[in-house]
Amino acid sequence: MNVDIKLFDSKQIENAKVSSSVEIEPTCPICHKSGKPEYANGCLIRSFNEKEKPLLFAVWYCTNCKQYYVSLYHMKSSLKNVEKDVRYPYPKEIEESSIPQDIKDKYPDFTKIFSEACECERQGLLTIAGTGYRKALEFLVKDYLQQEQNLTKEAIGECRLEKCCQKIEFEPIQKLANAATWLGNDETHYMVKHPEYDIEQMKSFLKALISSIHNKYELEKAEKLLNKNK
Repeated sequence: MNVDIKLFDSKQIENAKVSSSVEIEPTCPICHKSGKPEYANGCLIRSFNEKEKPLLFAVWYCTNCKQYYVSLYHMKSSLKNVEKDVRYPYPKEIEESSIPQDIKDKYPDFTKIFSEACECERQGLLTIAGTGYRKALEFLVKDYLQQEQNLTKEAIGECRLEKCCQKIEFEPIQKLANAATWLGNDETHYMVKHPEYDIEQMKSFLKALISSIHNKYELEKAEKLLNKNK
């Protein structure tokens, strides 16, 4: 779908606004919901080298999540003929900051992969982000089993993620790990088994899994404190 917009021209001082027709996508790169975004502002950037085509930056407002994002366009033959390049969600909080410190300390590989997946999602690369979240989940589950059940890396490394989830003894963590695995597999496999769920639900299960592991550690600390004076 194309819409007509007004842009500030970087090489004009008076009557600085020019018109262009640009493509908009119905899906927001931040909340990933469908809808028609509202055009907020934009700018035409001209190079000092006249042989280089100008770049168009358009700021859009999502009426669903109430956030702004920027789209970059390349001019082809005229301002009425431009090609969308990439979308930059802005602002968006890096979700790694929400990971409890004890999880970061105990599971550094998971934290690194999760952070990279968040950055991919922030750039609108949802397919890569989904694969990244699935990989982060596998590292979290397998490293958790190594620490909780004293399993070797070799022993757990060859085990399928689904079987690893079944080895988890704490039921809430096991259920969340299983659910996240099912949806994570949909992000990496050719056949999608649960089309009614999306990457947001997979992330929700993964975040709940992180919280459950953190809460388990906090419960162990509380029990240690309470047993200290017995």
